[in-house]
Amino acid sequence: MDPTMDRDRGLAHCVLWGGVLERTSMNATGAGSDAVARQRLSLQDAIATRDDAIRGQEEVAALLLQQTQDLHAAEQYLAAYFVELGRLRAEVSNLRDPRSRASTGAHDSRAGSSSSEQDHLEAEVDLAGAEILDLQTEYADVERDLEDSEEQRRILEGSLYRVQAALRRAETERPLVQDPVARHQSSNHLAQERDQALASAAEAEVRVAQIRSEVESRQQGHVTTVSELSRLRAVPNATLVDLDWEIAARASSDRAAEVARMELSDLQGSLQSSEETVDALGQRVREIQDQRQAAEQDREDLRLRYEAACRERDAARRQLSIVASVVGAPPRTRPEKEDPAALLRLLREEPADTSEHPTPRYLTYEDPPEIPPKNVDPHNLPDPVTSAAP
Repeated sequence: MDPTMDRDRGLAHCVLWGGVLERTSMNATGAGSDAVARQRLSLQDAIATRDDAIRGQEEVAALLLQQTQDLHAAEQYLAAYFVELGRLRAEVSNLRDPRSRASTGAHDSRAGSSSSEQDHLEAEVDLAGAEILDLQTEYADVERDLEDSEEQRRILEGSLYRVQAALRRAETERPLVQDPVARHQSSNHLAQERDQALASAAEAEVRVAQIRSEVESRQQGHVTTVSELSRLRAVPNATLVDLDWEIAARASSDRAAEVARMELSDLQGSLQSSEETVDALGQRVREIQDQRQAAEQDREDLRLRYEAACRERDAARRQLSIVASVVGAPPRTRPEKEDPAALLRLLREEPADTSEHPTPRYLTYEDPPEIPPKNVDPHNLPDPVTSAAP
């Protein structure tokens, strides 16, 4: 309903009630005139109070509309904040992934960006807390305004009730007119005025009912605002809990990254020491292989020398056998005169020594020391003197 129309209607009611009171005062006695004048003043005060109450209710309605808009803006801000908080949680979960710990540089950059974003969010949360405090203050002011308007409405209703009672008393206390014609005209006129007054009272009651319905609707909006403010009060606490959890998660991720860096440095040191050990072992293995090859070459040379010595020993034994057989023959079978040519022939019948070292031609021969083969223990070799005996 338009407030201007309500104000014009209130002024019309005031003029109507003023005319009724003036006509009633003209036909009443002196005492009745004073009572009607007082009631007229009370009615004017009630009308002025009603206008003030209407203006106060309009201001309350505008304030409630502004608070509703502020609440919608706060809801949009909280929705954006929760979206940002979800994104930060996703980044924290990615940071907790072991595969992402390999890229420590990217992790540090993401941690720095998340730290700056978290600081920005904390500042925004502080601003939201200040806005919520302002909304709470405005809400308290609205509550006081509603209480004042309710009190003014009750005062207005009491004033209207008192005015109606005063009018009824004035009608009953008014002196009767002696002239029948004047009495009839006065009765008709008073009946019309009464009907008009009743119509005005009915309109005033309708207006009061409308005001009461508006007050009830605003009270419902007030209850809705209270519930919304309660929800907004709970949001900062939940936000602080989420921020604490994010801070703890970031601290744990930083600790995990630090532990991973320490483990990586330890592994790098272990790998470097292992590589140095492997290089040293490779050098040692190469030296051992060279020594083994040299030992095998020396052993092969010793084996060849042993085989040559064995061949020389066998040839010397055969020659010694031949000489012994010639020297130790019986006298009757020995020729009277030894033929040197026969001895040379016997010696030539022996196979020639094809080794690199020729066999010495002497009668007294000592066996060389035997070189053990590969599978013979050198501590269990036979005695060369006893083994060389024919």
